[in-house]
Amino acid sequence: KLYREQRFMLDVRAGDIYPELSDIAKDQTVIVQGAVDCMFKEGDHMVIIDFKTDRTTDEEFLLKHYSEQLKTYSIAAEKMFSLPVSECYIYSLHMSKTIKVNL
Repeated sequence: KLYREQRFMLDVRAGDIYPELSDIAKDQTVIVQGAVDCMFKEGDHMVIIDFKTDRTTDEEFLLKHYSEQLKTYSIAAEKMFSLPVSECYIYSLHMSKTIKVNL
């Protein structure tokens, strides 16, 4: 099944999103909300695709700026569907190219 613009709001451990926090802060709960552009179930896991309109041809720029967002989306998807996220991608509309995000 394909899910588009899947909105979410969930409580997560701060350290799961911001690993650089102090040990005390990592254990605090934060509320995260957003919308995943596109995700689908493939076998026993989920795949996420996030569309970006940035006018750049620099893949590293996109990865640097959006990898953490995709990691947050993967946490949300795993909680929503009780399935692991095995793959995340950025799709650059400007480059017409898919870029794999390492989780």
